[in-house]
Amino acid sequence: MSDQQNPYTQGGDSIPGQNDNGSQQYQDYQQSYSQQNYAQQQAYAQQQAYAQQQAYAQQQPYAQQQGSVQQPQITVNAQGFQSPAFDGREEPVSIGEWMLYQFLMMIPIVNLVMIIVWLASSTTKKSKKNLIITGFIWFGIYLVLTIIAAIIVAAVGLSIPGILEGIMDSI
Repeated sequence: MSDQQNPYTQGGDSIPGQNDNGSQQYQDYQQSYSQQNYAQQQAYAQQQAYAQQQAYAQQQPYAQQQGSVQQPQITVNAQGFQSPAFDGREEPVSIGEWMLYQFLMMIPIVNLVMIIVWLASSTTKKSKKNLIITGFIWFGIYLVLTIIAAIIVAAVGLSIPGILEGIMDSI
C-alpha cells in the first residue's frame, strides 16, 4: 500500500479490496458526470427559454385578438386635462330634471307609464335609470316583508279569539 492515505478509510486502514487508485477513478467519474449533467441542464434551460420567447413572439396583441376594439376618444377640456368623450347619458341630472321626476312620480298611473318610458329609452341618463332600478329593488323588499308580516299577524290573529274564549270561560 502507498504512503498516501485513502479518504474512505478510518485511522489509515483501507477497505478490503479497494486501493487508492480505485477511489481516484471514482472521484474522476463522479466529477465528469456532474459536469456533463450540468451542461445538459443548461442546454435544456436554454431550449425552454427560446421556445417560450418564440411562443410570445407568435401571439397577437390583445386588441388584434379581440377583433375591432374601439378605443375611447380622448378630448382636452378647458383646464387642459384629458378626459374621455361621453355620450349624453353620463352628464349629471340637473335639479330641474329631478324636480320634474319627483313630480311625475307623485301622479298615479303617470308614474308607471313614465317609469316604463325611462327604462326603455336609450337616451335616459344612467343615474336616473339606476334610481328607478333601485326603487324596484326596494319595492320588492318591502313587498316581501309586508307579506311575511301579514302572515304573522293572520296567524296570531286567528289564535287570539281562542285565547280570549279560554279566558272568558274561566271567569
